Amino acid sequence: MCFWYKRPLKDFLTACGVPVPDLDPLDSETKVEFFRALAARYQMSESGQDVLYRIASRLAKMKHFPGLDGDSDLEAAKRYVALLAECLDDSEQRHADAARLIDETPVAATAVLRSSLPERYQSLLMRVGEREAGIEFESLVCDLARVDGVEVKEPYRAGGRQFDGSVEVDGKVYLLECKLRKTKSDSKDISDLRDKVLGTADLTQGIFVSIGGYTSCAIDNASRAKSPLVLLDFQHVSALVTGVVGFSTLVRVCKRHASETGCAFLPWPDVSTRLSS
Repeated sequence: MCFWYKRPLKDFLTACGVPVPDLDPLDSETKVEFFRALAARYQMSESGQDVLYRIASRLAKMKHFPGLDGDSDLEAAKRYVALLAECLDDSEQRHADAARLIDETPVAATAVLRSSLPERYQSLLMRVGEREAGIEFESLVCDLARVDGVEVKEPYRAGGRQFDGSVEVDGKVYLLECKLRKTKSDSKDISDLRDKVLGTADLTQGIFVSIGGYTSCAIDNASRAKSPLVLLDFQHVSALVTGVVGFSTLVRVCKRHASETGCAFLPWPDVSTRLSS
């Protein structure tokens, strides 16, 4: 130990944040017994752990040892302090490494997710029309938004209806409708999404993603006055998968076009022209 007498030890512990009542057992226990019981109790709470860390940090910086006169006692105290300082350095380095890993993990996870998109997309295109592939396509669309930093809600059920997910872009919530079919989505498909959108809160919008494209009637239906819908097809999805455009940018461009013209569908070549202008 670094203290021979209990009074200096009590003063030290009080300065480290140990409440005076917690020091009472030291009067009847040995210093070793007292520290074992104190450490066991304080490790049970965050505040206690903070106090223990403060004690260890101050001990590790000690240069003078009250009451220790013998050479053997002083040398033992110095070895203890040196060992404690080394342990603290290792612990702090591990905490720093852990903090850095926590900071870097989302970035690394996003990079891994982004790199998986092309292969997943190609696999789905070979399984167009399959029910399981359709479910995986919903997940792919959500991930296309996620890698762009967009807040995503995975597919869910509410009010007895199935929703293919939702995203938030520029403060607006968009319900997702995803179709992995060879046939074009028709007017009824559009009406179904519009009904879902109108059945939620004000200002909620909708994004329809159809690999097979849309019939002319579907586009007309989606392009009514004040329509809350945006339509995306195979070319839009391909551009997202290859990283030519980000999800939020694509939505902004298409929504701006809908606001200016009343048309919910802006073909990819026209999107590309707007982006390059």
